[in-house]
Amino acid sequence: MRLFGSVLIVSYAFNETGGTTAADTVTLNGTTGILYADGLEAARNSAMSQTPASLGSSPLIYIGTSQWNDPYLSGQIDDFASTTGH
Repeated sequence: MRLFGSVLIVSYAFNETGGTTAADTVTLNGTTGILYADGLEAARNSAMSQTPASLGSSPLIYIGTSQWNDPYLSGQIDDFASTTGH
């Protein structure tokens, strides 16, 4: 995730082959972001300084692509949800 040019990430080099289904989830609790791949913790960043709400209201918020010259997602998104609270 980028916010005003700053990169705020929890990253992991996925080893998923074509034709497979994966359940990838990111959680944010305080300043700790955790990425889960098929239910197992794959990566953690304990220095997340922004939240999704920090993005504000913008027509330039994308899933699978970017406002910057980043590579596109090479795959499909079957389901996406953004929630707050417990």
